[in-house]
Amino acid sequence: MARDRTTYRCQECGLAAAKPGTCPDCARVGTYVQLVEERVAPARGPARSGVTSSRPQPIREISVGAGA
Repeated sequence: MARDRTTYRCQECGLAAAKPGTCPDCARVGTYVQLVEERVAPARGPARSGVTSSRPQPIREISVGAGA
């Protein structure tokens, strides 16, 4: 699912801001143009395999196998 985000960019110097107003870089009033940027939400990864319990275990009860 994509999400839209509004950004304002100064036409004089290119500074991007979250709100319109006076540009702090070039001190010009009314030079902002509204842009709508589409952000793609990150896809969820595959479910973790090998998880046997969601509860914490004491370190002494955890065994380490070969190659780990």
